[in-house]
Amino acid sequence: MKISTFSPMKCISVRKNCILVRNLRIIYFFYVSYSLKFYRNMANEIRLEVYTFGIRKKLQKEIYETLDSFFEKNDFLKFFENYVNQNADTKIEKGTKRTIQFFNKAGYLSLDLNKRIISGVVKSGYWGTETEIISGLIKNGQETTEEERKTKVKVQIKGEEDIEIRPFYFLIYAPTGKSKGLLMLQRTGPFGINGIFTRLIYAFFKEAYSDYRIDFDQFLSKTLAKKLIAEGDIKTLTLRRYDLPKDIADYLGIKHNKPKDNFTIEFKVTANHSSKLFLNNKAKKFVTNPNNAFIEVSEMNKIGFNEDTETSITIMDGGHARTIDLSENMQLRPYYDIDKKVEKDKGNPVFNSIDKLAKELLVDLDKEMYPATPKKN
Repeated sequence: MKISTFSPMKCISVRKNCILVRNLRIIYFFYVSYSLKFYRNMANEIRLEVYTFGIRKKLQKEIYETLDSFFEKNDFLKFFENYVNQNADTKIEKGTKRTIQFFNKAGYLSLDLNKRIISGVVKSGYWGTETEIISGLIKNGQETTEEERKTKVKVQIKGEEDIEIRPFYFLIYAPTGKSKGLLMLQRTGPFGINGIFTRLIYAFFKEAYSDYRIDFDQFLSKTLAKKLIAEGDIKTLTLRRYDLPKDIADYLGIKHNKPKDNFTIEFKVTANHSSKLFLNNKAKKFVTNPNNAFIEVSEMNKIGFNEDTETSITIMDGGHARTIDLSENMQLRPYYDIDKKVEKDKGNPVFNSIDKLAKELLVDLDKEMYPATPKKN
Protein backbone atom coordinates (compact mmCIF):
# COMPACT_ATOMS: atom_id res chain seq x y z
CA MET A 1 0.00 0.00 0.00
CA LYS A 2 1.37 3.43 -0.92
CA ILE A 3 0.69 6.26 1.52
CA SER A 4 1.36 9.86 0.48
CA THR A 5 2.13 12.23 3.37
CA PHE A 6 2.66 15.96 3.70
CA SER A 7 4.16 17.88 6.61
CA PRO A 8 1.34 20.27 7.69
CA MET A 9 -0.87 17.42 8.94
CA LYS A 10 1.65 14.87 10.20
CA CYS A 11 -1.21 12.52 10.91
CA ILE A 12 -0.74 9.40 8.82
CA SER A 13 1.00 6.27 10.05
CA VAL A 14 1.01 2.67 8.90
CA ARG A 15 1.26 -0.41 11.05
CA LYS A 16 1.11 -3.80 9.33
CA ASN A 17 -2.42 -4.11 7.88
CA CYS A 18 -3.82 -1.02 9.63
CA ILE A 19 -3.86 2.58 8.48
CA LEU A 20 -4.63 5.15 11.20
CA VAL A 21 -5.60 8.71 10.34
CA ARG A 22 -5.54 10.32 13.81
CA ASN A 23 -6.49 13.93 13.28
CA LEU A 24 -9.41 12.99 11.02
CA ARG A 25 -10.90 10.70 13.66
CA ILE A 26 -11.14 7.90 11.10
CA ILE A 27 -9.82 4.41 11.73
CA TYR A 28 -10.10 1.66 9.13
CA PHE A 29 -8.61 -1.82 9.26
CA PHE A 30 -7.73 -3.50 5.99
CA TYR A 31 -7.55 -7.26 5.74
CA VAL A 32 -5.94 -8.97 2.77
CA SER A 33 -8.00 -11.63 1.07
CA TYR A 34 -7.71 -13.28 -2.32
CA SER A 35 -10.16 -15.43 -4.23
CA LEU A 36 -9.04 -17.24 -7.36
CA LYS A 37 -12.67 -18.09 -8.11
CA PHE A 38 -13.56 -14.40 -8.18
CA TYR A 39 -11.19 -13.75 -11.06
CA ARG A 40 -12.23 -16.84 -12.98
CA ASN A 41 -15.88 -15.80 -12.88
CA MET A 42 -15.11 -12.33 -14.21
CA ALA A 43 -13.43 -13.61 -17.38
CA ASN A 44 -16.61 -14.38 -19.34
CA GLU A 45 -19.40 -12.79 -17.30
CA ILE A 46 -22.37 -11.44 -19.23
CA ARG A 47 -23.39 -7.78 -18.82
CA LEU A 48 -25.63 -5.32 -20.63
CA GLU A 49 -24.32 -1.84 -21.47
CA VAL A 50 -26.84 0.94 -22.09
CA TYR A 51 -26.58 3.90 -24.46
CA THR A 52 -28.95 6.57 -25.80
CA PHE A 53 -29.28 7.63 -29.41
CA GLY A 54 -30.96 10.46 -31.28
CA ILE A 55 -31.35 11.78 -34.84
CA ARG A 56 -30.60 15.39 -35.75
CA LYS A 57 -30.11 17.51 -38.82
CA LYS A 58 -26.47 17.77 -39.82
CA LEU A 59 -25.90 21.34 -38.64
CA GLN A 60 -28.11 21.18 -35.55
CA LYS A 61 -26.28 19.99 -32.45
CA GLU A 62 -28.97 19.96 -29.76
CA ILE A 63 -32.33 19.62 -31.54
CA TYR A 64 -33.31 16.01 -32.14
CA GLU A 65 -35.97 14.64 -34.46
CA THR A 66 -38.85 12.34 -33.51
CA LEU A 67 -37.59 8.79 -33.95
CA ASP A 68 -40.70 7.47 -35.67
CA SER A 69 -41.24 10.52 -37.90
CA PHE A 70 -38.02 12.13 -39.15
CA PHE A 71 -37.31 13.31 -42.71
CA GLU A 72 -40.66 12.95 -44.44
CA LYS A 73 -42.08 10.67 -41.72
CA ASN A 74 -39.42 7.98 -41.86
CA ASP A 75 -39.27 5.53 -38.95
CA PHE A 76 -35.87 4.67 -37.48
CA LEU A 77 -37.05 1.24 -36.35
CA LYS A 78 -38.06 0.28 -39.89
CA PHE A 79 -34.81 1.76 -41.21
CA PHE A 80 -32.84 -0.46 -38.85
CA GLU A 81 -34.90 -3.54 -39.71
CA ASN A 82 -34.26 -2.98 -43.41
CA TYR A 83 -30.58 -2.46 -42.71
CA VAL A 84 -30.28 -5.80 -40.88
CA ASN A 85 -32.13 -7.66 -43.63
CA GLN A 86 -30.00 -6.12 -46.39
CA ASN A 87 -26.64 -6.52 -44.68
CA ALA A 88 -26.23 -10.16 -43.75
CA ASP A 89 -22.65 -10.25 -45.06
CA THR A 90 -19.64 -9.76 -42.81
CA LYS A 91 -18.36 -6.20 -42.47
CA ILE A 92 -14.64 -5.69 -41.94
CA GLU A 93 -12.94 -2.75 -40.19
CA LYS A 94 -9.32 -2.85 -41.28
CA GLY A 95 -8.25 -0.04 -38.98
CA THR A 96 -9.43 -1.76 -35.80
CA LYS A 97 -9.02 -5.32 -37.18
CA ARG A 98 -12.59 -6.12 -36.21
CA THR A 99 -15.46 -7.84 -38.00
CA ILE A 100 -19.22 -7.77 -37.47
CA GLN A 101 -22.15 -9.64 -39.01
CA PHE A 102 -25.86 -9.42 -38.24
CA PHE A 103 -27.26 -12.86 -37.51
CA ASN A 104 -30.77 -12.46 -38.95
CA LYS A 105 -31.85 -16.09 -38.93
CA ALA A 106 -35.16 -17.17 -37.41
CA GLY A 107 -34.98 -17.29 -33.64
CA TYR A 108 -32.20 -14.70 -33.44
CA LEU A 109 -34.09 -11.56 -34.45
CA SER A 110 -37.18 -10.14 -32.74
CA LEU A 111 -39.26 -7.16 -33.92
CA ASP A 112 -42.16 -5.70 -31.94
CA LEU A 113 -43.54 -2.59 -33.64
CA ASN A 114 -46.16 -2.12 -30.93
CA LYS A 115 -43.55 -1.90 -28.19
CA ARG A 116 -41.10 -0.22 -30.60
CA ILE A 117 -38.32 -2.76 -29.98
CA ILE A 118 -35.99 -4.69 -32.27
CA SER A 119 -33.47 -7.11 -30.78
CA GLY A 120 -31.12 -9.69 -32.16
CA VAL A 121 -27.61 -11.12 -32.32
CA VAL A 122 -24.49 -10.04 -34.15
CA LYS A 123 -21.29 -12.02 -34.58
CA SER A 124 -18.09 -10.09 -34.09
CA GLY A 125 -14.42 -10.96 -33.95
CA TYR A 126 -10.91 -9.65 -34.27
CA TRP A 127 -7.62 -10.59 -35.84
CA GLY A 128 -4.05 -9.34 -35.75
CA THR A 129 -2.23 -11.55 -33.24
CA GLU A 130 -1.09 -15.15 -33.30
CA THR A 131 -2.13 -17.14 -30.22
CA GLU A 132 -2.05 -20.72 -29.00
CA ILE A 133 -5.29 -22.60 -28.33
CA ILE A 134 -4.81 -25.41 -25.81
CA SER A 135 -7.40 -28.15 -25.30
CA GLY A 136 -7.35 -30.95 -22.75
CA LEU A 137 -6.49 -28.98 -19.59
CA ILE A 138 -10.13 -28.57 -18.51
CA LYS A 139 -12.90 -31.19 -18.58
CA ASN A 140 -16.44 -30.56 -17.28
CA GLY A 141 -15.22 -27.43 -15.57
CA GLN A 142 -12.44 -29.22 -13.68
CA GLU A 143 -8.71 -29.57 -14.23
CA THR A 144 -7.72 -32.81 -15.92
CA THR A 145 -5.28 -35.16 -14.24
CA GLU A 146 -1.63 -35.36 -15.20
CA GLU A 147 -2.30 -38.81 -16.66
CA GLU A 148 -5.11 -37.49 -18.88
CA ARG A 149 -2.96 -34.61 -20.08
CA LYS A 150 -0.33 -36.94 -21.43
CA THR A 151 -2.71 -38.07 -24.17
CA LYS A 152 -5.43 -35.40 -24.42
CA VAL A 153 -3.64 -32.05 -24.39
CA LYS A 154 -3.46 -30.52 -27.86
CA VAL A 155 -2.06 -27.21 -28.98
CA GLN A 156 -3.44 -25.42 -32.02
CA ILE A 157 -2.35 -22.11 -33.46
CA LYS A 158 -4.72 -19.24 -34.22
CA GLY A 159 -2.89 -17.42 -36.97
CA GLU A 160 -2.43 -13.67 -37.15
CA GLU A 161 -5.16 -13.41 -39.80
CA ASP A 162 -7.52 -15.97 -38.26
CA ILE A 163 -10.65 -14.44 -36.71
CA GLU A 164 -12.12 -15.52 -33.39
CA ILE A 165 -15.89 -14.99 -33.61
CA ARG A 166 -18.22 -14.36 -30.64
CA PRO A 167 -21.99 -13.75 -30.55
CA PHE A 168 -23.32 -10.52 -28.98
CA TYR A 169 -26.88 -9.53 -28.17
CA PHE A 170 -28.33 -6.10 -29.01
CA LEU A 171 -31.62 -4.31 -28.40
CA ILE A 172 -32.87 -1.04 -29.89
CA TYR A 173 -35.83 0.84 -28.42
CA ALA A 174 -37.26 3.76 -30.42
CA PRO A 175 -40.35 4.98 -28.52
CA THR A 176 -43.23 6.60 -30.41
CA GLY A 177 -43.23 10.39 -30.41
CA LYS A 178 -39.88 10.64 -28.59
CA SER A 179 -36.54 12.06 -29.69
CA LYS A 180 -34.24 9.74 -27.72
CA GLY A 181 -34.05 5.96 -27.85
CA LEU A 182 -32.10 3.29 -26.00
CA LEU A 183 -29.47 0.86 -27.21
CA MET A 184 -28.46 -2.19 -25.15
CA LEU A 185 -25.38 -4.20 -26.04
CA GLN A 186 -24.03 -7.40 -24.53
CA ARG A 187 -20.55 -7.41 -23.08
CA THR A 188 -18.77 -10.68 -22.33
CA GLY A 189 -15.90 -10.12 -19.91
CA PRO A 190 -13.55 -7.68 -21.64
CA PHE A 191 -15.19 -8.16 -25.05
CA GLY A 192 -17.83 -5.78 -26.41
CA ILE A 193 -19.16 -4.34 -29.66
CA ASN A 194 -20.08 -0.75 -28.87
CA GLY A 195 -17.41 0.79 -31.08
CA ILE A 196 -17.87 -1.23 -34.26
CA PHE A 197 -21.67 -1.48 -33.85
CA THR A 198 -22.29 2.27 -33.52
CA ARG A 199 -19.74 3.20 -36.19
CA LEU A 200 -21.43 0.84 -38.64
CA ILE A 201 -24.92 2.27 -38.00
CA TYR A 202 -23.62 5.83 -38.10
CA ALA A 203 -21.98 5.33 -41.50
CA PHE A 204 -24.99 3.59 -43.06
CA PHE A 205 -27.44 6.16 -41.67
CA LYS A 206 -25.29 9.01 -42.99
CA GLU A 207 -25.25 7.38 -46.42
CA ALA A 208 -29.04 6.90 -46.42
CA TYR A 209 -29.86 10.38 -45.05
CA SER A 210 -27.01 12.71 -46.01
CA ASP A 211 -28.56 15.73 -44.28
CA TYR A 212 -29.03 13.89 -40.98
CA ARG A 213 -26.78 12.40 -38.32
CA ILE A 214 -27.30 9.86 -35.55
CA ASP A 215 -25.62 10.41 -32.18
CA PHE A 216 -24.85 7.72 -29.59
CA ASP A 217 -24.11 8.60 -25.94
CA GLN A 218 -23.74 6.86 -22.61
CA PHE A 219 -27.00 6.55 -20.71
CA LEU A 220 -26.63 8.19 -17.29
CA SER A 221 -28.70 6.79 -14.43
CA LYS A 222 -29.47 8.51 -11.13
CA THR A 223 -31.70 5.62 -10.09
CA LEU A 224 -28.85 3.10 -10.33
CA ALA A 225 -26.48 5.44 -8.48
CA LYS A 226 -28.91 5.78 -5.55
CA LYS A 227 -29.48 2.02 -5.49
CA LEU A 228 -25.74 1.31 -5.33
CA ILE A 229 -25.24 3.87 -2.55
CA ALA A 230 -27.99 2.19 -0.52
CA GLU A 231 -26.93 -1.42 -1.11
CA GLY A 232 -23.33 -1.58 -2.38
CA ASP A 233 -19.97 -1.96 -0.65
CA ILE A 234 -18.12 1.35 -0.70
CA LYS A 235 -14.44 0.70 -1.39
CA THR A 236 -12.99 4.17 -1.93
CA LEU A 237 -13.76 7.74 -0.86
CA THR A 238 -12.07 10.46 -2.89
CA LEU A 239 -12.08 14.19 -2.19
CA ARG A 240 -10.63 16.31 -4.98
CA ARG A 241 -10.11 20.08 -5.09
CA TYR A 242 -9.13 21.68 -8.39
CA ASP A 243 -7.51 25.12 -8.79
CA LEU A 244 -5.85 25.08 -5.39
CA PRO A 245 -5.58 28.70 -4.11
CA LYS A 246 -2.08 30.12 -3.83
CA ASP A 247 -2.26 30.67 -0.06
CA ILE A 248 -3.10 27.00 0.54
CA ALA A 249 -0.40 25.87 -1.89
CA ASP A 250 2.05 28.02 0.05
CA TYR A 251 0.78 26.51 3.30
CA LEU A 252 1.56 23.07 1.91
CA GLY A 253 5.01 24.20 0.81
CA ILE A 254 4.18 24.08 -2.90
CA LYS A 255 5.62 27.04 -4.76
CA HIS A 256 4.06 28.68 -7.82
CA ASN A 257 7.04 28.99 -10.15
CA LYS A 258 4.92 30.43 -12.94
CA PRO A 259 1.79 32.64 -12.84
CA LYS A 260 -0.19 29.98 -14.71
CA ASP A 261 0.78 27.15 -12.35
CA ASN A 262 -2.33 25.23 -11.34
CA PHE A 263 -2.61 22.46 -8.74
CA THR A 264 -5.13 19.83 -7.69
CA ILE A 265 -5.16 18.23 -4.25
CA GLU A 266 -6.72 14.83 -3.63
CA PHE A 267 -7.50 12.89 -0.47
CA LYS A 268 -8.34 9.22 -0.82
CA VAL A 269 -9.27 6.48 1.65
CA THR A 270 -9.34 2.94 0.22
CA ALA A 271 -10.49 -0.34 1.74
CA ASN A 272 -8.47 -3.20 0.33
CA HIS A 273 -9.82 -6.53 -0.89
CA SER A 274 -12.71 -7.83 1.28
CA SER A 275 -12.95 -4.73 3.51
CA LYS A 276 -15.35 -1.85 2.95
CA LEU A 277 -15.94 1.71 4.13
CA PHE A 278 -19.07 2.12 6.24
CA LEU A 279 -20.12 5.37 4.62
CA ASN A 280 -23.43 4.46 2.96
CA ASN A 281 -25.65 6.49 5.31
CA LYS A 282 -23.26 9.42 5.17
CA ALA A 283 -23.27 9.29 1.37
CA LYS A 284 -27.10 9.24 1.28
CA LYS A 285 -27.25 12.32 3.53
CA PHE A 286 -24.63 14.08 1.43
CA VAL A 287 -26.61 13.44 -1.75
CA THR A 288 -29.63 15.07 -0.09
CA ASN A 289 -27.58 18.15 0.86
CA PRO A 290 -24.35 18.30 -1.20
CA ASN A 291 -23.60 21.86 -0.01
CA ASN A 292 -22.21 20.43 3.23
CA ALA A 293 -18.69 19.05 3.39
CA PHE A 294 -18.51 15.24 3.27
CA ILE A 295 -15.88 15.26 6.02
CA GLU A 296 -16.28 18.24 8.34
CA VAL A 297 -12.82 18.47 9.89
CA SER A 298 -10.98 21.77 10.29
CA GLU A 299 -7.65 20.28 9.22
CA MET A 300 -9.18 19.31 5.87
CA ASN A 301 -10.50 22.82 5.33
CA LYS A 302 -7.05 24.25 5.98
CA ILE A 303 -5.60 22.36 3.01
CA GLY A 304 -8.35 23.31 0.57
CA PHE A 305 -11.19 20.82 1.06
CA ASN A 306 -14.23 23.10 1.32
CA GLU A 307 -17.55 23.58 -0.48
CA ASP A 308 -15.69 23.52 -3.82
CA THR A 309 -14.51 19.96 -3.23
CA GLU A 310 -15.50 17.24 -5.70
CA THR A 311 -16.55 14.15 -3.75
CA SER A 312 -16.78 10.68 -5.25
CA ILE A 313 -17.09 7.12 -4.01
CA THR A 314 -16.24 3.82 -5.65
CA ILE A 315 -18.67 0.98 -5.05
CA MET A 316 -18.33 -2.69 -5.95
CA ASP A 317 -21.16 -3.89 -8.15
CA GLY A 318 -21.11 -7.52 -9.22
CA GLY A 319 -17.32 -7.67 -9.05
CA HIS A 320 -16.84 -4.34 -10.81
CA ALA A 321 -15.80 -1.00 -9.39
CA ARG A 322 -18.34 1.76 -10.11
CA THR A 323 -17.44 5.39 -9.41
CA ILE A 324 -20.23 7.81 -8.47
CA ASP A 325 -19.78 11.57 -8.38
CA LEU A 326 -21.72 12.74 -5.33
CA SER A 327 -22.83 16.06 -6.78
CA GLU A 328 -26.18 17.64 -7.49
CA ASN A 329 -26.06 15.99 -10.91
CA MET A 330 -25.22 12.60 -9.41
CA GLN A 331 -25.34 10.15 -12.27
CA LEU A 332 -23.74 6.89 -13.28
CA ARG A 333 -22.91 5.23 -16.57
CA PRO A 334 -24.73 1.96 -16.05
CA TYR A 335 -24.01 -1.56 -17.05
CA TYR A 336 -26.06 -4.40 -15.65
CA ASP A 337 -24.62 -7.72 -14.51
CA ILE A 338 -26.99 -10.48 -15.66
CA ASP A 339 -24.45 -13.31 -15.54
CA LYS A 340 -26.21 -15.24 -12.76
CA LYS A 341 -29.68 -14.80 -14.28
CA VAL A 342 -29.15 -15.50 -17.96
CA GLU A 343 -29.41 -19.03 -19.35
CA LYS A 344 -26.29 -20.11 -21.24
CA ASP A 345 -25.36 -22.61 -23.90
CA LYS A 346 -21.63 -23.39 -24.08
CA GLY A 347 -20.87 -20.17 -22.20
CA ASN A 348 -22.93 -17.89 -24.46
CA PRO A 349 -26.34 -16.49 -23.49
CA VAL A 350 -29.42 -18.18 -24.94
CA PHE A 351 -31.20 -15.57 -27.08
CA ASN A 352 -34.68 -15.95 -25.56
CA SER A 353 -33.23 -15.72 -22.06
CA ILE A 354 -31.11 -12.58 -22.55
CA ASP A 355 -33.88 -11.02 -24.63
CA LYS A 356 -36.35 -11.48 -21.77
CA LEU A 357 -33.95 -9.99 -19.20
CA ALA A 358 -33.14 -7.01 -21.41
CA LYS A 359 -36.82 -6.22 -22.00
CA GLU A 360 -37.53 -6.44 -18.28
CA LEU A 361 -34.70 -3.99 -17.65
CA LEU A 362 -36.01 -1.73 -20.40
CA VAL A 363 -39.25 -1.15 -18.48
CA ASP A 364 -37.33 0.51 -15.62
CA LEU A 365 -34.99 2.44 -17.92
CA ASP A 366 -37.91 3.80 -19.93
CA LYS A 367 -39.55 5.07 -16.73
CA GLU A 368 -36.33 6.81 -15.73
CA MET A 369 -35.78 8.39 -19.13
CA TYR A 370 -39.42 9.37 -19.64
CA PRO A 371 -41.04 9.66 -16.18
CA ALA A 372 -44.84 9.78 -16.13
CA THR A 373 -46.35 13.24 -15.78
CA PRO A 374 -48.19 13.54 -12.42
CA LYS A 375 -51.95 13.78 -12.77
CA LYS A 376 -53.50 17.12 -11.87
CA ASN A 377 -56.16 17.13 -9.18
